[in-house]
Amino acid sequence: MMDALIVHRIQFAFTITCHYLFPQLTMGLGLLIVILKTLAIRTGNQHYNLAVRFWARIFRNAVGQWLLRVRTPPCSQRL
Repeated sequence: MMDALIVHRIQFAFTITCHYLFPQLTMGLGLLIVILKTLAIRTGNQHYNLAVRFWARIFRNAVGQWLLRVRTPPCSQRL
C-alpha cells in the first residue's frame, strides 16, 4: 500500500511541476523572442538573429509538447 502511495505522489509531483513550469517558460520565451527580434531589426546584428533561432526552437518544442499532452486522451479513455 505504501509503495503505491509513494508512486502516486511522485507522479503528482511531476505533473504539478510540468504544469507550473511550462506556462511560465512559454510566456517568458515568447517575450524574449520578441525582444531579441526587435533588437536584431534595430541594430542589424546577426547575433540577435542567431539567438532568436535558438530560443525559437526551444519555444517550438515546449509548445509541441503541450499540444501533444492536450490532444492525447488519458489512458482510461484510450480503450
